[in-house]
Order: sequence, then structure tokens, then C-alpha cells
Amino acid sequence: MIFRSIHIKEGMSERTIDFSEGVNLIHSDKNSRGKTTLVRFLLYSLGYNIPNTRKIKFDRCEVTAKLYSEKCGDL
Repeated sequence: MIFRSIHIKEGMSERTIDFSEGVNLIHSDKNSRGKTTLVRFLLYSLGYNIPNTRKIKFDRCEVTAKLYSEKCGDL
């Protein structure tokens, strides 16, 4: 399974992240840039129960992931 993109909407704020072909590296030299939050949203989009953080209530967010599977193609 390959993530093609993820769309996150929380209230009036929206963001779409498109992933490149091949390997995508999520990194930053600084803390508090959203790396762990992005991974949490990826897991949440797959149906995992992710605990809320101080700033984000996952059950109030709309999250849509576009996936690719060798067996099923684009999902």
C-alpha cells in the first residue's frame, strides 16, 4: 500500500499533502514542525484510534487519504 496524498480539514483550516513517487522522508532539523502529527493523521486515515493532543481533536477533523495498492490499484 502506498499513500498518494492526504487531505486534512479541521474547522476552516484545510491542507492537502501530495506524496512523491518512491520514498518520502518526513524530517526537520527543528522540533514542533508537525512530523509526528502527520504520521498520526496517516494512521488515523487508516482507521487507527489516535488519542487527541492538546491542539488537535481527531474526531473533529475530516481526513481523506488517497492510496494505491498493487492488488486493487488506486483507492
